[in-house]
Amino acid sequence: MSYGLKILGVISVLLFVIGGVVFISQRPSQPPTPSTPKEVKETPFVILSVNGERSASLVLGEEVNVTGQISEYRSDLAQKINVYADYEKECMLIAVIEPRETFSFKWKPQNVGLYKIYAVIPGIEYQGLFTTNSGIKVDYECIARVKVYNERAVITLEVEPSSIKVGEVVTIQGKVSNSAVKSVYNPEVYFDYVSVTIYYRIETEKEEILGNAKPISDGSFSLTWIPSLPGKYLLRAEVSSWEGTLTTTSTFFGIPQSSETRPYSILGASSAPLMLEVNP
Repeated sequence: MSYGLKILGVISVLLFVIGGVVFISQRPSQPPTPSTPKEVKETPFVILSVNGERSASLVLGEEVNVTGQISEYRSDLAQKINVYADYEKECMLIAVIEPRETFSFKWKPQNVGLYKIYAVIPGIEYQGLFTTNSGIKVDYECIARVKVYNERAVITLEVEPSSIKVGEVVTIQGKVSNSAVKSVYNPEVYFDYVSVTIYYRIETEKEEILGNAKPISDGSFSLTWIPSLPGKYLLRAEVSSWEGTLTTTSTFFGIPQSSETRPYSILGASSAPLMLEVNP
């Protein structure tokens, strides 16, 4: 009997039989320790803008303001953010920034052409759809574009006659100046792409496109138009892009010696509006 009591003292489960009912008593178990959920960190990326927009156009020698914003700023990010500019087949490091939620800096491109600007956080592996010149894959929305031109165009616009009746023809003519061409001795210009757009607005109505004109080699253009409604019209012209090839020829006593061809481009500009009065 004493041997059986020793066994019951060792085990932790006691059986009590009362009226044929068995009760099981055991040591209370410790509640399970709740598992801490793992923190899921999103891949941070940097969205850039130039002069407050996704793209900007400027003349060679001008600066552009580059602004960046980190999507998920964390304290464990790398110590620096590298900002690159892809130009043709080159990749240039244009700025090294301390990581913070937003940043900005000024940058002056050194060549004419298209630049694609993007930022990279070292240690982050990107899987975007656009492969940069450095081999890094970034998303398209993370790229800012800067188009650099040789010079800014100036447009002059004339309308003849300045007062007509409904149904009569009016001639709109103008010229896009190119001081870069004028400053080179004996140049020949071949236009790859030239687009001049004429706009009109009557009274307080919304501005509409009147038509497009293609300048000839000296930059002049013309367009005829027949207004269908009476009123006072405001006309203006805009060149969206002027890109081509400039060929310069050196001479010796009037005899051509050698020629050099180089690309050039002109930033689009808008003319001052002109008034056209159309009578019933």
